[in-house]
Amino acid sequence: MRDDDLAREIREQFEAFIALTGELPSHVDGHHHIHVEPAVAQLLAGIMSREYGVYCARLPREGGLGAMAVDADFDAGFQLAVVAAAAAAEPVFAAEGIYSTAAFLGQSLMGFRLQPAPMATALRALTSMLATRNDEALWVELMVHPGLAGSADADNSKHHGSFCCSPARAHEMAMLQSPEWRDVIAGWKPGSFRELPRPLAAADARPNLLIYSKLTPATGNAETARRYAAAWSAQANVRMRPVPVDIGPAALAREAMRLRQFAKRERLDLAVGIHMLRAGAPLAAAFSNVAADTCPLPYGLLASGTDANADIDLPEHRQAIGTALAQADFLLCLNEEQKLRLSALPRPADITVLGNGIDVTTASNFSLRGALKLAAQARLILFPASLRRLKGVLPLIERLATPLAEIFRDHVLVVLGPALEAGYAAELRARLETLVAGHPTLEGRIVLHAGLPHGDYLAALKEATLVLNASEHEGLSHGLMEAMAAGVPVLARDIPGNRQLIRDGENGRLFADFAALPAAYAACFAEPETSTRMAECARTDIARRFPADIERQALVDLLARTLARRQTMLPFAGVTLRLDRTADTHPVSAENLALFAPLALSPAALRDWPLRLPRIADIGCGCGVFGLRLLETIAASGRRVENLLFTDPHSASLAALTRTLTRHRAQLTMLDRAELDDGSLLAPLRRRGERVQALSFNLPQTPGPQGFRLDRSGGADGAELICRLLAELPEVLADDGEAFLLHIGLAHPARVRADIAAIGFCETVVTEQTRHASFADYEALHSGLADYLRAEHAAGRAEFVPDASGEGFTYRAHLVRLRRAPE
Repeated sequence: MRDDDLAREIREQFEAFIALTGELPSHVDGHHHIHVEPAVAQLLAGIMSREYGVYCARLPREGGLGAMAVDADFDAGFQLAVVAAAAAAEPVFAAEGIYSTAAFLGQSLMGFRLQPAPMATALRALTSMLATRNDEALWVELMVHPGLAGSADADNSKHHGSFCCSPARAHEMAMLQSPEWRDVIAGWKPGSFRELPRPLAAADARPNLLIYSKLTPATGNAETARRYAAAWSAQANVRMRPVPVDIGPAALAREAMRLRQFAKRERLDLAVGIHMLRAGAPLAAAFSNVAADTCPLPYGLLASGTDANADIDLPEHRQAIGTALAQADFLLCLNEEQKLRLSALPRPADITVLGNGIDVTTASNFSLRGALKLAAQARLILFPASLRRLKGVLPLIERLATPLAEIFRDHVLVVLGPALEAGYAAELRARLETLVAGHPTLEGRIVLHAGLPHGDYLAALKEATLVLNASEHEGLSHGLMEAMAAGVPVLARDIPGNRQLIRDGENGRLFADFAALPAAYAACFAEPETSTRMAECARTDIARRFPADIERQALVDLLARTLARRQTMLPFAGVTLRLDRTADTHPVSAENLALFAPLALSPAALRDWPLRLPRIADIGCGCGVFGLRLLETIAASGRRVENLLFTDPHSASLAALTRTLTRHRAQLTMLDRAELDDGSLLAPLRRRGERVQALSFNLPQTPGPQGFRLDRSGGADGAELICRLLAELPEVLADDGEAFLLHIGLAHPARVRADIAAIGFCETVVTEQTRHASFADYEALHSGLADYLRAEHAAGRAEFVPDASGEGFTYRAHLVRLRRAPE
């Protein structure tokens, strides 16, 4: 089978699965494991990852098969060949980001070989792998073939076949339902490939990014997705997932669930949707207004064309787009007109106008002329367009049929693009047959081509005489831009998006409507010198306006900017951790990061504490930065922590912290287990009746009136939360334990010092800073807060030094270590 035929079959099987189930497969498997055969795996890997966003595959590679005796249930030659093929396929799949379970069982346990004893032996052998997995769960796939009891000529065999009704299949069914089998698998949990997490690896030090778009080859959005992935590949691990065709309520709910599963198992940091409706609606459904224990994944959107030009004019689509934009972290627009059309919607603050970056260099030697066997004198006219109504394929062919038949008899018109609307494609083919019947000279000269790989398309572009566009609307037509960059004359429909690129008569031609198309087409060839001059002008224009390196750098900057809003970078034990934050919490300041860095245990702690600490805690943890600094400090003393408790009443912050801890589990080698609790202050520890060896707390400390935002307010004098915690601290801190407090001068220092002494503790300042703040910044947090701070200072409760200008002030921030005072 030729590669293109095999690739077509692979795509058709994916499409058939989607048509039958309404969604993507969880993983890929093949009958008789055909998917790991070298010729299949080489093609399958790229298609399943880049076009369908499926990153899991079965890898049948059970060990120890070479020592087994052959019988009716074990074909040694076949199974060993499968294992060899799977071993060879594994790096091929891995190169495309595809992974599988850590182990595979079943090749040795087929039919009557499926027995409790050998299964128990196999599972015991696998559990030895757990010690090397940094607390990652061990995922094992068990291949079984349970069937129905009965003989080959039984009635049910008419529906299920003799294989399913064989005694060996019935044995497997009975064994899987037996008490003995339940005993063997006790302690193991059933799972699915939809839940299978990507294995932790060194690559996880980089962010994980999802590009969510139409991925059908030879479509504009798929090409945009490819460019964006290439631009971000040095910064992030890029995953792809195709948007669904159906976004009705039921389909949308299911896709939202699948997106959340995908985000969890891929440990995503960010999603980027290409199309505000098709991508935006599912992303908003998945990650906006989610349950408190759901990953609050940030996402951004690109206004790609149809969404900004047509969908927003439909009330139900406009509402869905508005909902998606309201929750987005950023918006990319292809041009200023798109940005203006969206101005009435609730857009994010970060909006970038970024045209497509165009690079028409290619290493491909493909010849479309050769593939079509065109005569030397034939002129190749390219019309890059998928078969869908808005692309104007049918009216263009109808208007050009007569000129092509009677005047331009050496022209071959090739429509390049997949059939995205089956009904329209069928209508088009039927009409084309009628036109050819009426104009026999058109036979073979109007070609509907399914599209080319991008490199081959760029090679074909060099062979073209003219490139056409007839869309009802465009953002910025990538097909036109590439043709112009390649110096190929263009003729396009006069619509706003095309006018962003083409100045009629200067760098290309526009036709007002389809009635005007034949004359405009004829002009392209009646005035060849003019067409050549326009094409050269267009080449210069595109090179100046849409350089690929400008787009790449803008995308790099956008990703860095977006992640900085949602993550804190924390140097930790020789590596860098990415701490997730939610959108509604303030970032960790560079000053706090610097203040937390020199945590230091007392000489007594360094001398007396055990090498294993049962529990430490971070109270009001936020993104976890203070607790992780405490963990790092303890580890630097040669100690290990069995349990680190993070508490915060803000459940969304805990959900973000869960992502952080999952992402960096391999780097937290000094910690056995982390636990999260949404209780307030010390309530989680008091509820457990537990005492901790070490504790950190950085609580809100800004004095303010009632109703001031909770993540900043420390009560009327700023010290309310700190003093409430101090009152309960002796109950939860071990006798020789230590607590670390970040305390700023705005939070009634005299009261805090008095309360520390009242509970019998002494304080040691580990480090301190002088900070400057603006009254205007505090006023922006809450109306009247600037005057409130001035009043607190006048009353002696807030300690700071006002500037001579009265516009700002300086204050002290202390990192304090608390320990019981010696008796």
